[in-house]
Amino acid sequence: MVKGRKHTKEELLEGVMIAWNEGYDLRSGAVQKGPCRWLFRSYIYYFDTWKQLISAVGLTYEQLELRAKERKKEEFHKDLRIAYYKENADLSPSALQQKGNPYRKLYYKGNNFYSGKFFWEDTLKGASLPVHKILKQFGWDRARIENRFLELSERGEPLHSNYVKTNYLDIYKAVINHYNSYDDGLIDFGFNPADIKRGGVHVTNLEIIMKVTINIEKRYAYFIVGLLILTIGLIGVNAYGGNSPAYVGHSVGEIDFNEMISLM
Repeated sequence: MVKGRKHTKEELLEGVMIAWNEGYDLRSGAVQKGPCRWLFRSYIYYFDTWKQLISAVGLTYEQLELRAKERKKEEFHKDLRIAYYKENADLSPSALQQKGNPYRKLYYKGNNFYSGKFFWEDTLKGASLPVHKILKQFGWDRARIENRFLELSERGEPLHSNYVKTNYLDIYKAVINHYNSYDDGLIDFGFNPADIKRGGVHVTNLEIIMKVTINIEKRYAYFIVGLLILTIGLIGVNAYGGNSPAYVGHSVGEIDFNEMISLM
């Protein structure tokens, strides 16, 4: 367009569509900084707002926002490819989440464009990277995971999630990667999650007795004391009768228990 002259409304509308078809970002801030600045300087002669001009050519601001996001997404994909192919970065989630990793921000940036349980897998696919080489848990197929569970079971090791996660993190991650939940994996391998959880904590007979004893002491201590007081009181009544010095004018709680006990 010719500099220094007022463009017609038709030229303005045509210029917007040409810029759009050439892939430019037509959000107002981007236009003011880009090669199509004349569009922004000219719209005020014919429209009250920039959005009115955008609507006049049949576009919506949502379309503009979507294009901008897709462009940022492709730039992100490019950064991932550079990190992997040129800088030999380990792009597995476990490596990227380590503190001090210079590529850590890439992992969290992925949440801007992908979501869900498998967002990082989708991120790598979107960047056209070799997912199976990067995500180490893909080396675990269903058959291999099942065989490892059977081995653990045969050795008598617990199969509840906390134990496996603590002692066999690679197996745990493989299960989570292949199934919606750890329990879903157990079911698929022929185990009952409820039985696994009940057998998850192993205690000795002595530990069981101690726990039961402590529980009884807590729940029935007052009941036992009350029953003992009542029993001793009744013994006193039977021994002395209603006129006994140990009983007359005293409540059960005030009876001389040493004397009562000597009568038992």
